[in-house]
Amino acid sequence: MSQFDATDDKQLRVEFSSLMAGLKSNYPNWDFDLNDKNMLRFWYESLSDIPMNVLKVGIHKLIAQEEFYPNIAKIRKACAEVINGPEIDETDAWGMVQRAIRNYGYARVNEALASLPEEVVQAIKAMGGWAELCASENLEADRAHFYRTMKSINKRRQAEQVLSIGIHEQMSLLQKPKEQAVAYITYEEHYEKQPIEVAQRGMAKVKDVLENIGA
Repeated sequence: MSQFDATDDKQLRVEFSSLMAGLKSNYPNWDFDLNDKNMLRFWYESLSDIPMNVLKVGIHKLIAQEEFYPNIAKIRKACAEVINGPEIDETDAWGMVQRAIRNYGYARVNEALASLPEEVVQAIKAMGGWAELCASENLEADRAHFYRTMKSINKRRQAEQVLSIGIHEQMSLLQKPKEQAVAYITYEEHYEKQPIEVAQRGMAKVKDVLENIGA
């Protein structure tokens, strides 16, 4: 088996090459040439931000679970699950929310949220918060809304986890700076100012009427 060019992290590259050889032996139909230095280097650079012990576990996890050979994205996802745990299924998450409602009720909001995983709390907040969820009487609509919200959160979390820090930095450098937001009147400001403006217009109309009738 061919190895990489000699560098300071030669041991890591040797271990990585061994992992790729293990993958190749488990997926004999995988079109991966272990003698292609460029291919091996590209895969190494795409996965080099992952600690070797995590990469080993992630790859062995894939071998145990996946019938078909993986790509880089699948390996990164498996390694993210090794570090952070698997994503929470929306059905399981909804069951957690219902148990928390039964255990803590409307008033013990801090205890209820503390008992739930971060992703589930994010979904609750996206739906309007704990109080609104507890007070709602449309269970089926809430469940459907919660399912969609959890799927969106899981998708975003997965996308963030599989990208390396280096890729995040490169993307931030390439992205155009956001334009300065246009100033606008908030709902609260509008709500506060509107009665004064309405009153002023009303007083002007009253004045006109009085002048017309000679009062």
